[in-house]
Amino acid sequence: IPSIKERWMHLDIAIGYHAEEERALERCLGIRLLDTVGQRVHRKSYNYGFDTEFVWRIAEETVRVRTQFDLSQYPFDRHFVSFLLSVPAEIDPSEVILYPDPNDPYSLDTRSTIPPRGFQINWVSNKLDPVAVYTNSSWTPSSFLRFAIGIRRLSRAFIWRTLIPSLVVVSLGSFATVFAVFTQKYLEAVMTQVIPATLIASVALQLTASQSIPLGASRTKTDMLFVAYYT
Repeated sequence: IPSIKERWMHLDIAIGYHAEEERALERCLGIRLLDTVGQRVHRKSYNYGFDTEFVWRIAEETVRVRTQFDLSQYPFDRHFVSFLLSVPAEIDPSEVILYPDPNDPYSLDTRSTIPPRGFQINWVSNKLDPVAVYTNSSWTPSSFLRFAIGIRRLSRAFIWRTLIPSLVVVSLGSFATVFAVFTQKYLEAVMTQVIPATLIASVALQLTASQSIPLGASRTKTDMLFVAYYT
């Protein structure tokens, strides 16, 4: 787009002000995220550096993704979500090389990233990594950029509502059993009342905790916890 660039240099008009300019800029500078559920651009602007003669695009976008989590460590699970950035759909990605500027600290700004409900951002990659992907059809490399976000589940509710109450119940039942065995006092009451009450309380806590386990999870840390209690 040399003609548009010359007009920006000499006339000092707003970049992307006209519809045809915006379409040309989006075709050259637009970025899309792969494997997303939805992507919405809230605002965008184009800038031209008179010293460097670079044209760049700044955009604020909302992107929703869907990924499969490994829930075997629930409720202390941590997950890694990776994103691939590519050129607009109408451009062949094998004909374009995406390369991040290593000297630009603002090439990636994810401070407004919103994690899924019940999670918090654990870490965010502070740079864009160039990735070459080979297509199955022609085995020609396609250029992508990648960044990643690490999230971890907020387990405070599980600790206060399940872990601590179950530890109290099991500790009291174990203490009563050990006291009755060594002192030979109240042994019958412990065997017929305390131990059954402890088992019933543990089963009730497990049923309550199971309602919070996400669908699709098999064996989790919560299940292993109650297996240890029953043992």
